[in-house]
Amino acid sequence: MENDRKFVESVWSTLRDHGVQTWVMGGWAEELWGHCDPRQHGDLDLLFPSETFESVDTFLRIIPAVNEIVQKRFSHKRAFEFHGVRVEVIIALPDGDGYQTSFFGGSSAIDWPLDTFLFSKSPSSTEIGVISPAALVAYRNNRKMIAAAYETHNRPRPFNMGGI
Repeated sequence: MENDRKFVESVWSTLRDHGVQTWVMGGWAEELWGHCDPRQHGDLDLLFPSETFESVDTFLRIIPAVNEIVQKRFSHKRAFEFHGVRVEVIIALPDGDGYQTSFFGGSSAIDWPLDTFLFSKSPSSTEIGVISPAALVAYRNNRKMIAAAYETHNRPRPFNMGGI
């Protein structure tokens, strides 16, 4: 399946129908808001406001068309392949009046703007949630910090012989 608007709608509505309410973020959000020309997308990034990944994990277990990418299972993220396209779901934990995502054990975090989840777009027949323009800027401005946290998290650790 091609990663086009129809695909985005399909993933978004399939998740919603299984109790997982998400908002489109990343490159697709930029395109849907008109911040860039339509282009090829390598994946689909979704933001998930919740206290836990319980409903996402259930979804990953029960939907036959979904293959979890276990190498991308972190405290802040779940990832799966849906009809050959990678989908990444990032959690936004309630934090006081807003939401926060802590990456890789809290080494880096984004405090999401208060209006993050107030927006929707209708790319064709289905209205889908898209993070706010302010939230998109917050994510874009923190991508280098997130990448650095990922590199630190995945850096090989020295082998400890345990005193031998």
